[in-house]
Amino acid sequence: MTTVRGWYRMARRTDDAGIGVLGVIMFGATLSLVTAMVMSRGSAQFGNAAADSCWEAALDSAESALNWGAAQIDADHSFATDTYVPSSFVGTSDERAAAVDAADLAAETAVLQFPEGEGVFLRGAGSIVLYGVGYCDGRDDASRRVRVVGSILGSGQIVSMSWDASYAFLSGANLTISGQPDFGDPEVMGNNAASAHANGYISVSGNVTFWTGCVTSSGGGDMGSNVQIFGFCPAPSERFDRPLQEIPEIIPEDLWYLSEYDLCPGGTVRAGPAHPTLGSSAGAAPCTGHELATGSYRSFSHNSTTDGIASWSRDGNTKYDGSYYIHHGSVSISGNAGSATDLWRVLIIASSSGECPNNLGGDISTSGGLAMGTYQPSTALEPNNLLLVAGRDITASGNGKIVHSAAVIAAHEQILYTGNVSIEGSFVAQEACDTVGSPVSTSSVSGNAVIVTEGSLATSFMTPVTVYGSLAEWTELR
Repeated sequence: MTTVRGWYRMARRTDDAGIGVLGVIMFGATLSLVTAMVMSRGSAQFGNAAADSCWEAALDSAESALNWGAAQIDADHSFATDTYVPSSFVGTSDERAAAVDAADLAAETAVLQFPEGEGVFLRGAGSIVLYGVGYCDGRDDASRRVRVVGSILGSGQIVSMSWDASYAFLSGANLTISGQPDFGDPEVMGNNAASAHANGYISVSGNVTFWTGCVTSSGGGDMGSNVQIFGFCPAPSERFDRPLQEIPEIIPEDLWYLSEYDLCPGGTVRAGPAHPTLGSSAGAAPCTGHELATGSYRSFSHNSTTDGIASWSRDGNTKYDGSYYIHHGSVSISGNAGSATDLWRVLIIASSSGECPNNLGGDISTSGGLAMGTYQPSTALEPNNLLLVAGRDITASGNGKIVHSAAVIAAHEQILYTGNVSIEGSFVAQEACDTVGSPVSTSSVSGNAVIVTEGSLATSFMTPVTVYGSLAEWTELR
């Protein structure tokens, strides 16, 4: 019996040990399974947290882009972006998609870098609706997150602000460019100066070369196969659908205060308000100052007066620097006055009579080998960059050279620029209307003309600008 009991106790101890080992193994397996589940859940939660973080970063970038744009508008109330949300999408269910599409199409230089990611600001010209599009990680990242916020500028007031010329040729309506004109300087190829823009339709043909700048329009256009563009340009599909460019009212009467010599309809020449010694004799209107001559003066000659509109001409090689105001009349200027080393420094302003589309007079034409530069009247409040200002049309032809680097030629209606004339400056055709029977019906550049423009040129023209208040609260578009 003793032997049997001993064997039983031994066998029992062995069975208990096996059961214990098996329990440990099962517990370990269970623990491993629980650990795996915990780790799996932790990884999923980590991924969700990362996604949430990126989602919030995209919103932060959108807000930052909106704030950046507001700061630009605060500094320049006309600030707008090349790509924008068409007004037809505002307030619709497609508004967010339109904003994302516009931001995706924006140039690389328009992508803003923020600590949270990248963003793009959007605003159409003159629009009060603003957008900030934010990306995490980046706009071109395949796994990006995108959020869009929109806001509206507060109500504003209209004020007058000075206008600067920045295009080689700017037309308020249509523009035709043909022949072999050159825009820009081939020695500084590739920048965005010396551009031509039409707020209407633009047609470019012939062997035109844009060494700098580009050709754009707001109302469609066409371009010949021989046209060469080396400047910075939007994509070809976007060049003829650009925002309208602001053009001031070209009103010669507003510039009469710069006149030293008034050329009057009756053929007399009188002291203008800026005359060096007799300016005080001028009254409150043109041709009221001290009479200086009749018929001819300083190489200007009175030809005739019909229906109150005077015809004047200037010929010869003698240069008389100064500022001249042709009151209710037109002037034709020819000859070879001035040289590259000794410019004829002059400001010529011709006013018309009547209103659009029935303006009478106010035309300026130049021809010959003139070498002209801008003139600084004593009454100019700021440095003067104006050279020719017409109440109706301007025609420039011949072999002249306007070599001053800041010359603005501006017309209330159209400008025709042809021949071998070269200029360092800017042409501005307001295109307020086209008076039937006037010298020019459509603004154009042709021949072997050369226009070099570098930077914007300050003018005495004023434009109405809406000054806005602060931003309203932003809203996320979904």
